[in-house]
Amino acid sequence: MIKIVEIKMIVFILTFVGLNLFNNSSNKIQPSNYSDDNLKILYLGNMGVLIESKNQTVLIDGFHKEYKPAYAYPSKEMLDSIIDGNYPGFTKIELNLVTHKHKDHFNPELTLHFLKENVHSLTIGPEQVKEELAKNENDTNQFLERVKVIDSDYNIHSIQHQGILIKSIRCNHTYQSKHNKIQNIAYLIDINGYKILHVGDTEWDLSKDVFEKLNLLESNIDVAILPFWMLLEETSTTKVTQLINPNIVIASHIDPNFGQQVVEEVQVNFPDVVSLTELNRTIKFKK
Repeated sequence: MIKIVEIKMIVFILTFVGLNLFNNSSNKIQPSNYSDDNLKILYLGNMGVLIESKNQTVLIDGFHKEYKPAYAYPSKEMLDSIIDGNYPGFTKIELNLVTHKHKDHFNPELTLHFLKENVHSLTIGPEQVKEELAKNENDTNQFLERVKVIDSDYNIHSIQHQGILIKSIRCNHTYQSKHNKIQNIAYLIDINGYKILHVGDTEWDLSKDVFEKLNLLESNIDVAILPFWMLLEETSTTKVTQLINPNIVIASHIDPNFGQQVVEEVQVNFPDVVSLTELNRTIKFKK
């Protein structure tokens, strides 16, 4: 039988860990429980996230289905509730962002369903994403006019919709020998004063110039969502600090078959990292 004092100690330890799990040395953002002003991030598998603050909601790479064992994916029930705008704790989506057309990031049928059910929402992505949508839609003009294309000219493009500011720029896909024709877009989202960076599938050698163009060091980035491999290099800590300097680092694109192993490897360089491995997990922050 556990003594009462032991129970109290366990509760204290769990509470302390919960309060400090996502903090880093800058201490600008802290985990939070309840408030419309909080930043909430829901994990939807692979690099998919649903982001909300003050009833403004942005989806990134969230509409995807089962593809390969290396990629986690949301259930049909999750997707249906997100499209309908009744996922617990989240409101209807104003903006759906797609980094690139790969199946672990994007599904045209789900995206068209979203556009049909959310007539005041936009989808933003590269030209290749709109091309895939056009292949799957008979009456293209009805829905594709709400798909905004980001040019692949390596310049910054800004879109503001319902109070949310999106800055977008081409950021080449990792493994260029195979994916040099894939249009991958990095997004800087400004939602209710929170700045979130999502880079899709890239790597340091391909993104350094992009990060400098976005002037991230002067942007006061709150959260950087990066594929885990960008956090494993010996110089990753220095690169994150010198090129992005975010308050919170989130590791994504983690193979569910090796989740714990990847988490431990990333934590060598980033002890306070938030690693996305558990579907349906909602992380809450406040300034």
